[in-house]
Amino acid sequence: MNDKKNPIAWVVVEVAAGIPVSVNGFKSRKAAQKHERKLRKEMHPENDETGVFPLVVSVSKDSAGG
Repeated sequence: MNDKKNPIAWVVVEVAAGIPVSVNGFKSRKAAQKHERKLRKEMHPENDETGVFPLVVSVSKDSAGG
């Protein structure tokens, strides 16, 4: 599924006390994991969580609008 027509982006989700508080997108998994490590240093592990997830970006002629 990962090809030039449908590239994969990486999403980091931050959850604080059970509430999603931020979603950040990255072009590479490495950059996403680096951001996740930074978040984990600042969070409260008993209440908070983070995760890195792949996101297939669908690219079509219609997606440009118009």
